[in-house]
Amino acid sequence: MKLTYLLVTVLLLFVFSCSDDNSSINSYTQSLENSNLFTNLKSVPAIIYVEIDIQPGEYPNTINSDAHGNIPVAIFGTASFDVSQIDPTTVTMSGLAIRVKGNGNPITEISDLNNDGYADITVKIEDSDGVFVAGTTIALLTGYLYQEFGGTLFEGTDEVTVVKSILPPDVIADIDGNIYETVTIGNQIWMAENLKVTHYRNGDPIPNVTENSDWISLSTGAYCSYDNNPVNSETYGFLYNWYAVGDDRNIAPTGWHVATDQEWKELEMYLGMSQSEADRSGWRGTNEGGKLKEEGTIHWESPNNGATNESGFTALPAGARSQYTGEFHTLYTVTPFWTADDVSDRAWNRALYNLNTTISRNANNSKLNGFSVRCVKD
Repeated sequence: MKLTYLLVTVLLLFVFSCSDDNSSINSYTQSLENSNLFTNLKSVPAIIYVEIDIQPGEYPNTINSDAHGNIPVAIFGTASFDVSQIDPTTVTMSGLAIRVKGNGNPITEISDLNNDGYADITVKIEDSDGVFVAGTTIALLTGYLYQEFGGTLFEGTDEVTVVKSILPPDVIADIDGNIYETVTIGNQIWMAENLKVTHYRNGDPIPNVTENSDWISLSTGAYCSYDNNPVNSETYGFLYNWYAVGDDRNIAPTGWHVATDQEWKELEMYLGMSQSEADRSGWRGTNEGGKLKEEGTIHWESPNNGATNESGFTALPAGARSQYTGEFHTLYTVTPFWTADDVSDRAWNRALYNLNTTISRNANNSKLNGFSVRCVKD
């Protein structure tokens, strides 16, 4: 059931710079400090980083996703990491599950593969879905220890070369195995969904920062779910600070990048905005924002003015996280997007609003804000 944040919307939409005819949402103010609306969750447990080897003993690690085969992956034990503590039923690689026998038990083999005196475990990943994109990329393996050993998350990465992918041309996958629909708008190919990746392209984790006091003190990349509720990220994707967007390790899937300010302008002009309008700050255009917003009020608060989604961009009202308090605001009414371009301690962004048919552009927001991210194909 939707919560109506009418008062929150009126006060918090000041996060976005506006044109003179939108003076009611013309400057930034702090989020409401109404603690009963928000939930602070504790930080996630520590992660154990392990060494893995896809197709042990072979290089390069070549995968043909079209073959729907089984991919052997070795997880190496050390003096401080006992592979017998791994719960193999929890092991996945880029979203693909471990192969199981007819009785439902995972297929595993324990041996000392690298002759270092510590046991290693080899699992077989079932590539039935073929989530890998053709080319060389980083595959991420995750799993958990048995609960009696703490249930701790472990992760490892290895490089793979995919010689043939079976992903349809209009979808892509990130390093976590999330699948995204895409849409061609003019000469650009955009994600048709908000980013929801939790690792950089090289496999390094992006910290999930839940505490408000921690969020507003950051100078490095982080992400969160709206209200720290994972159910929200399933629909709206994650909110990222700009430090994650600008990190050299890349937040976008291989072959993609976070849209630049200029690429947003190209999109806006294709939808009907003039060059002079696109170059302005504040709320610009006429109905271009409506062409980006999902139709109806399943997700958007009513009225969702001018929403036609004729572009196929399917913008959803994901809300934001405050640079000042770390609190969440404007779910169902506003969706801001980071661009890849920063200006000192701030960065260019776009925003859509349920009451507006236009698009906001400004660089007045601190990099500490939590905004959504859309990517464009290279």
